[in-house]
Amino acid sequence: DFDIIGPYFTSLKTLESKFIYSCVMETVKLFYLHGLKTLLLVCDGASVNLTTLKATHGHFGVYPITCGDDHEPFKVSPKMLNPFDPPNHIHWIICPSHQLKNMINALFSSQQNGTKDFTLKGVKFGWETIVSLYKRDCERVSKGLTRMVPKMKEAYVIRDAWTKLNVAPAKIMQQDQVLMELSNYIQENPNADDVCSVSITLKFLEACQNFFENDPNFDHASSTQKSFLAWQNTVLKHYYIHFFTLAFDLLRIDMYGFKGFCEDFFNKYPGYFISPLCLFGSSIESLFSQYKYYAGGKLDSANNAICRASNLIQKTVCSHHSGVGYRDNEMSTAVLPLKKKIYGQKNK
Repeated sequence: DFDIIGPYFTSLKTLESKFIYSCVMETVKLFYLHGLKTLLLVCDGASVNLTTLKATHGHFGVYPITCGDDHEPFKVSPKMLNPFDPPNHIHWIICPSHQLKNMINALFSSQQNGTKDFTLKGVKFGWETIVSLYKRDCERVSKGLTRMVPKMKEAYVIRDAWTKLNVAPAKIMQQDQVLMELSNYIQENPNADDVCSVSITLKFLEACQNFFENDPNFDHASSTQKSFLAWQNTVLKHYYIHFFTLAFDLLRIDMYGFKGFCEDFFNKYPGYFISPLCLFGSSIESLFSQYKYYAGGKLDSANNAICRASNLIQKTVCSHHSGVGYRDNEMSTAVLPLKKKIYGQKNK
């Protein structure tokens, strides 16, 4: 087992793709000199990172919709030759949680005085629907009723810089409780002024859920090509054009990047297997941000051990008493035929 921190690179100006590329190459070189092989790189889909990623395999700008062969027209090859360990390749994938955050943050930017204008067939839609949802939930509480979206918080609606980086608020926005609340509002208020806007926003969030939660098109038994065709048809059929243009490149990098990595790995190491327990960069960012806080903003190899110890001590000392044998006795409850309500499925 290895605990590797860094290397860290500082920049006195805005990050550019050339600088990012040099940092990646320097890191791969250092790992190679210490006997470590680099097979896969994970990053978010930010503009500079995406530009660097595509440049490593000869692409600039948006991928052509079809750039593969007749068998797999959507295929891309997000990989590059390892210059320090040829002929081995280094594959790329996009952090899935960052993709979800990008989609929800884009919707947030559609609010008044925002940076994006979400208009479809003359109807403006976007974050105002989420704000109205939260207000309706607050009205339910004032009347002594139960919230329809219990996990929704005011901070998730106002969204400061930290909330935009957090995965949990983004996940809530595209889960069943939010979709069910919006669907009920449309059914109960068919003549409301904002019903068209709410309906389109609901479709946008449905597309997010299909992508990140439970789309049958991405069943593990399906071929990659069939998945893309089914997903593309779904996107175009429901006019999720905003979602399509934002996510299609990242989706192709994820699927073909991981697929290529697995093929290379199994060819080099037959008899072994890959267990992708976690590919989320956000969890790593959260951990390192705490380390950086303990280091006063200057985290390096010299103070990493101290910062890690401080983090472990805080978790041990400040842990809630409910985690240590608090009310562990088994409760006697009546057996009730309770079924979880799932959005989009009718109760039989």
